[in-house]
Amino acid sequence: MILFAFWCFCISIEELIDVSLMGDKHIEFSAGESYSVGFDNPYGLFIPRIYENCMIQFMAQNPKTDDMINDSITFTDNEIAATLFFAKWKGKVTITASQQEKLSFSWITFPSNCDYFYFDNNFFSDINLSVANGSLCYHNSAELPAIYEIDYPDDFHNFENVSLDIFDETGKINSIHGNEKFKFVFNKTTVIQLNNKNNDIFTLNLKVKSNAQSNQYPNPFKGFLQNDIPSFLFLKNLPTKKQKSLSVTFSVIGIASVCVIMFIIIVIIYRRRGEKINAFIENDEFDEQNICLSRDNSSTEKAPGDDDVNLHFEDIIFRDQLRNRYIEEAEGYPDNHYQPPKEGIDAPTANELNNTLDDPNYLP
Repeated sequence: MILFAFWCFCISIEELIDVSLMGDKHIEFSAGESYSVGFDNPYGLFIPRIYENCMIQFMAQNPKTDDMINDSITFTDNEIAATLFFAKWKGKVTITASQQEKLSFSWITFPSNCDYFYFDNNFFSDINLSVANGSLCYHNSAELPAIYEIDYPDDFHNFENVSLDIFDETGKINSIHGNEKFKFVFNKTTVIQLNNKNNDIFTLNLKVKSNAQSNQYPNPFKGFLQNDIPSFLFLKNLPTKKQKSLSVTFSVIGIASVCVIMFIIIVIIYRRRGEKINAFIENDEFDEQNICLSRDNSSTEKAPGDDDVNLHFEDIIFRDQLRNRYIEEAEGYPDNHYQPPKEGIDAPTANELNNTLDDPNYLP
């Protein structure tokens, strides 16, 4: 707490901080000009209305733990809603124009005894506010002036401990007790607080109409604020260290999930391709087996049998025996006075006999 006070004091030396509980501003900014709003109490709400070409910086501190959050967001148009709710934290918001621009924004601080926080930025609203054994605070950020019509239920007399309080930047300005319709025209930023100490639910109807000529918010919102830490509505939670680590974790998980899915798809594709290739190979093997079988069959049909082989070898042996016999006979002529006839067929010499027997076409 001391650090926060010292920080605010140091900042106040350099710049002026508006610490009003509520406010509504329409300012023509020069490039680089800024405006700061301080939230010295919890449950602050900063609502930019026109925030093109500007940067929103904020600082928030948890009054119980002294945890600090600092961040900034640059906006180039109004398409992303930038409403900032501080919840139980305190802090400061600075809006800075990046070029000459007319900026419009408002802010409030809900009463500290509120149990429920209801925010509405619609220029025309017709809602029922209900609460039991507690306090509900409502704020409509439509551009001022705005007309409020309040209609109590017919059974109002059955509720004794019910009150409706109205607050502006100065504090409580009115407290209503009754069972009739009320109509107010507000020219200042206001908060309505409905208190009901009964266990039974009490409901009243509220109609709000803005008389401003400006356009509706680009991001209409109507609902309860239930944040525990400072948060931009409909945009993001402010990045505490824990949230940053969670964000990184979720990013890693997301990337890992994508990788796993891609891996599964690749495995499925390769398996299908493998099945096709295996089927093709099996067909090829089947064809090769058929070819081999046909070759074996043809080889079996054409290959000589055992008898043919024996005959072949017997033929060779016979030829060798015949050649040897003729050689012996040719060289074995007796060495006597026998003279072969002069006319007739001469006996073959040994060389002639060998050449004749080697002739494959020779048949004995």
